[in-house]
Amino acid sequence: MRTHGVPKWPVPNSSGGFAKAKLTPQQLGGRSSQIQAAAAACQHLNPHSAPKVQQYRSTMLQYAKCMRGHGISNFPDPDSRGHLNIGPGTDVPTNTPRFQAAFQAQACQYTFAGARGTA
Repeated sequence: MRTHGVPKWPVPNSSGGFAKAKLTPQQLGGRSSQIQAAAAACQHLNPHSAPKVQQYRSTMLQYAKCMRGHGISNFPDPDSRGHLNIGPGTDVPTNTPRFQAAFQAQACQYTFAGARGTA
């Protein structure tokens, strides 16, 4: 964003996100049109863009299918953002030997590692 004309674009926090405060164009050191142009130029880097979210969801869907194929029949598909509802308090406890065996299956590990690289 800075290299595209928004010199005071904030530094991401330790989670990779930005503060929730809505900054004005003046606070960011640019005009509204500059900020819009920079955002468009940098969209491919945004992990929350529609294409990146779809890619992540697709990979997590493959992961869910892999886990079901390795004996976890109640493993859910991811939601629309690619998130899985598993673990304590769900139908899929992650601390069982059966889950751990499926999770450690080489094919599922490979898929899961690919998902972490896309989100």
